[in-house]
Amino acid sequence: MMETDSPTATVVRRPLTSEQVNKLAELVAQCQKDHQEASAALAGLRQALAEGEGGEPARGCEAVRAFRSIIDREVILHFGFEETELFPALEEAGERAIVSMPLMRQIRREHDAFADLRAEFNVAAEALDDDCKPEEAFASVTPSVRAMSDFLADHIALETEFLSPIEEALREQQAGETEAVGQDA
Repeated sequence: MMETDSPTATVVRRPLTSEQVNKLAELVAQCQKDHQEASAALAGLRQALAEGEGGEPARGCEAVRAFRSIIDREVILHFGFEETELFPALEEAGERAIVSMPLMRQIRREHDAFADLRAEFNVAAEALDDDCKPEEAFASVTPSVRAMSDFLADHIALETEFLSPIEEALREQQAGETEAVGQDA
């Protein structure tokens, strides 16, 4: 048990229970899996953008439409998962899970900023309706797509920086519990 003195009170921090460790490990692993899938999707998008800029605007337009669909479904669900499940569990664990609260606050600010960027992206992506010429539409939407793509890549990197030490600490705690159980047998 760790005690922290403050001018007004002593706070006693109890270690995480094995159930808390396992639940946090599960949530963090799901988040990291989402990040890997999103990174792969971003790599595919960047390849399609290069093809669109290299003379295949219809391919680029198709990729932007798919990217918009991914944002509207997967990214929104992922941010919701983080805000409603992962972050509350990490806040509850606090320092016991080596949580960097400043990084978590920065991630939440980015989640808020994403809403504005998404609105701008959606306005630009609406140019890709079926009645338009791909060359014109693709050229008009590319800067917004790149901004969204870069934002998400940077956001994934920040979240990975935030979650990697937590994931490692949780693995170590799980390994320690497994060793202790094995020694008791």
